Amino acid sequence: MSTTVDLPDDLLQAVEVRAGIEGLHIGEYIERTLRLALAESTSRGAGRVTFPLHRSATPGALTENLVRAVEEASAQEEDSTLASSL
Repeated sequence: MSTTVDLPDDLLQAVEVRAGIEGLHIGEYIERTLRLALAESTSRGAGRVTFPLHRSATPGALTENLVRAVEEASAQEEDSTLASSL
C-alpha cells in the first residue's frame, strides 16, 4: 500500500540520515520505526503496571532532593532504553 505523508523538513532530514546510517531506504526505516512505536505503546497499555523500587538509606525520610534524584535517574534510564530501541 502506498500513501503520502507531509513531514517537516527537519524531521525528513533526520529520517534520511538515520536510514542511511542503518543502510535502509527511507520507507523501510519509517515502517520499522512505526512498528516499534506501535508495539511499545501496545505493550505499555496492557498488563500490570510496575514501578521501580528504590531503597532508602534512611527509611521514612523522603525529601524533595531524593525525589528529584530518583526522577532524573528514571528519566535517564528511559532515554537510554528508547535510544537502544531505535
